[in-house]
Amino acid sequence: IGALKNVASLAENASIDVQSDAYTVTNASSDCGVDIAAVADFGTQVTEQNETNNSKQIKLATDLSPYQKPGEVGSASNPSVVRVFTTNQFFPAIRNIGYRDASNVSVRFTLAGNWIGNDEVSNVKAGEIYASHASFTRMFTVAGNYVVHVVADTLPLTICEIDESNNEGDYYIRVVEAKPDLEVLSQYISPSSLN
Repeated sequence: IGALKNVASLAENASIDVQSDAYTVTNASSDCGVDIAAVADFGTQVTEQNETNNSKQIKLATDLSPYQKPGEVGSASNPSVVRVFTTNQFFPAIRNIGYRDASNVSVRFTLAGNWIGNDEVSNVKAGEIYASHASFTRMFTVAGNYVVHVVADTLPLTICEIDESNNEGDYYIRVVEAKPDLEVLSQYISPSSLN
């Protein structure tokens, strides 16, 4: 892909980022990815102790994975907190840890093995830092902790991914009892009653 990239020097145990020339993948983002090989010391100009570890295969494809990072709302460490008998909309993150954006990603939600909803996300950008969000609506009538199982690419596997085994994740919800309304009591206190 383009011209060779030269690195002037590289210290022992160091690394450097090298960027290829631009390359346009011509197949659809839902198709199986294109394999690219990155090779260091392509012309074997450097004498090394191990000459067999100079290449890496990269698949330019999508890789969908629904999960919340630690601390994000809906993660095990920070569940979404809602009250009983209140209809709420929830927004689980759908991530694409691959190298190509994904389009029209189907998402299914189940609770205790029962289907509770589905959604479609129009675009999930490549890269873990870019999360798109699917949504479902639910009212819980009993307080407690709930885990909603989220599955991406459900129609049936319409997107060819790097890893098809990581399309499932969990979204955590804590349902609490409704708090009674607090009444302002100061309106019942008169200055004369304070003496």
